[in-house]
Amino acid sequence: MPSHFEFLILMKELPLRALKTTFDLKPQESEGYDIGVRYFRDKLNLDVSYYLIDTTNEIQYRNGINTNVDPIERKGFDIDFGYSLDQSNKLRGSFSYTILQSLLLEHLRRE
Repeated sequence: MPSHFEFLILMKELPLRALKTTFDLKPQESEGYDIGVRYFRDKLNLDVSYYLIDTTNEIQYRNGINTNVDPIERKGFDIDFGYSLDQSNKLRGSFSYTILQSLLLEHLRRE
């Protein structure tokens, strides 16, 4: 197996016509939903939101070519908060959690 450096040299020496390319990509499409609430009280503010994004024909770069991948569903939530200690100082933070589901991932888990 060639080293990383040797691989780069081989790639540089390859003629462009030898590279595997594809131009039959389908357009990437997605549909998403987002719902959230915002809370303000005295020195505290809190934003919580939930999202769901369904993507078909997502375009990803794999092994040197662009390719479409199976449908992907992403869902998760975000939490942002802030607390004013005084007029000059404020604490801020955020947390995000995402779940990714894909037909490809399901297939790999079954193997």
